[in-house]
Amino acid sequence: MPSLDLMQTFITVVEKHSFTQAALHLKISKALVSTRIKRLEQDLGLSVLVRDTRKLILTTAGQELYVHFKDLLLSLTQSIENVRQGQLGTSGILRITSTFEFGHQVLWPLLAPFCQTHSELHLHCLFDSKPYDLIREQIDVAIRLGQLVDSSHRAKKLAEYEIVLVASKQHAAQLQLTDLEQLETCHWISNLNLSSQTFWTFYQNGQSHSIHENTKYAANNIQTMKHMLLDHLGIAVIPKWLIETELSQGLLQQLLPEYRLSTQGIYAVFPNQAYVATKTRLLIDHLATTLPQALPAPQ
Repeated sequence: MPSLDLMQTFITVVEKHSFTQAALHLKISKALVSTRIKRLEQDLGLSVLVRDTRKLILTTAGQELYVHFKDLLLSLTQSIENVRQGQLGTSGILRITSTFEFGHQVLWPLLAPFCQTHSELHLHCLFDSKPYDLIREQIDVAIRLGQLVDSSHRAKKLAEYEIVLVASKQHAAQLQLTDLEQLETCHWISNLNLSSQTFWTFYQNGQSHSIHENTKYAANNIQTMKHMLLDHLGIAVIPKWLIETELSQGLLQQLLPEYRLSTQGIYAVFPNQAYVATKTRLLIDHLATTLPQALPAPQ
């Protein structure tokens, strides 16, 4: 099949009735126009133009090819424009992923009004612990929590959240903690997704204190960890946004609140492409505005 350059040059020669005018229109040399027409005829194995000293005459084959090439290029141009408008517009499928707990408890209340504002979008929420491949699985935005792992993707920090050391009110009363060193003898509920986390660093008045996590129970999701806490099994470091209700109701209690843990980041991670689709940018901007307000205020 002839290249697009050859087809476009042929169409332009036909419409301008001149090699010279076609060259001016395409901003190439007249010699290159002539070379392309000869190459087109060689590729097709037939003549498309008859040249004389005064004018160009289309052959029968040239007339048919002009119509087909014109339709083909118009169809291609329209297809490209449709794709471009899909990237620049707010239609089509928008796929977002996050953990189940954060997606269900924090993200969805923010996504609902976004869907209502952009009703032409088809939002697909993948809220689970699967480590999705953003490119292969066509994920537009991944919301990642905690320490961001280096990758080839782009990222924007949306907000920060607190992690707190807690226990049930009943279990806290039994412990009667007065200093950090006592924590190393407690029964810890650990997060199996943080296999490298064997100690926590607490801060007070500019001083840091590292405490070893003595695991007694463990789970691979923070929802189960919360249930273990509520069943008085031990102590755990857990996101404050997950237990805000339980803290306010007195079911859980923060331990040694005078000591603080480092805040954790919330990031929008998206493919490292030259152009970010409008729908992706709109979602990221929406979350950057609304997410900080949806999280518990730091104390």
